[in-house]
Amino acid sequence: MTDTRQFLVEGLVCGTCLVEVLDRLHEVDGVAKVGISLNPQGASPAVVHCAPSVPNEELRRAVAEAGSFLISPGDCGPAEAWRDDQTPATALLARGGVL
Repeated sequence: MTDTRQFLVEGLVCGTCLVEVLDRLHEVDGVAKVGISLNPQGASPAVVHCAPSVPNEELRRAVAEAGSFLISPGDCGPAEAWRDDQTPATALLARGGVL
């Protein structure tokens, strides 16, 4: 069983930054899949599929270790009605499988 969580990552301005954040999130034990829609002009929406036991603080720490990118507070919990069709397929970058 996995949880689907969504949050916002601030400070992603290029593909290199994005890949670093994706890699760091995948290093967290219990994370199965990660997808981030890069938005260089603002916060980038992210979805993490992980074990229910993974604390949100571990996800925040992984993002910070990728270069002090901040997960926006207030929206780091279970995703509600997050579907692939809400994010353009060309903008969604996923590792570990297709979201």
